[in-house]
Amino acid sequence: DLRRENAAKTAMIEEMNNRLAIIERKSTGSEMAQLDRAEQDAVAAYNQLRDIHASAVERADGKVATEAQERMSELRDKYNRIKSIKAAYVQRQNAPQPLDPRLASHADKWMSANKWYDPSGKDEDSDIALTVDKRLAQEGWDPRTPEYWDELTDRLKKRLPHKVNSGYNQPNIRRNPPPVSGSGREGSGTQTSYKLSAARVAAIKEAGKWDDPKARAEMVKAYQAYDKENAA
Repeated sequence: DLRRENAAKTAMIEEMNNRLAIIERKSTGSEMAQLDRAEQDAVAAYNQLRDIHASAVERADGKVATEAQERMSELRDKYNRIKSIKAAYVQRQNAPQPLDPRLASHADKWMSANKWYDPSGKDEDSDIALTVDKRLAQEGWDPRTPEYWDELTDRLKKRLPHKVNSGYNQPNIRRNPPPVSGSGREGSGTQTSYKLSAARVAAIKEAGKWDDPKARAEMVKAYQAYDKENAA
């Protein structure tokens, strides 16, 4: 019965409404999967309603055809809403996150003690250090703790004894200094007095936004806002 099928599609739309309302209120790691599922449901329901509409037109059943057309319009709106939510979710996930101040502090101290290290990994020794750093993170070490950096140093003593055991403070002659403008300050206009730490410069580079002036400025602005809020 076409009317019964149409009623089933109405129930599906209502369930979809409820699901979207829950997703918009929550912030969980499964959000995107739920949104993908809602998008698939909307497409499937729209296709079924399109078939119902076509059948009703052939049978000259104006009432069912009109109802199906109205539901199709609702589903188009719902689909567009899902796409908008997904876009907003992706934008929120990709927004630059300020470094934890504990991590930044430990990283600054470590890099001050290891001036040979290039955060961009342009030389072989620095690339090895980056690999060891990533391995520590994979093993569950917390970079916000001193233990993380002690372990990093201990491992690099074995792999890079010519750097870590002798010449902690000797800069790597092959390393190009990070292009932090002049005195190491980033920003524009009245923000020229704001100084980026080496760890934050490395973070911006890792995010792939250093060479994009606009994206870099946005991350610097985010760091400034974070420092201001946590100044106390």
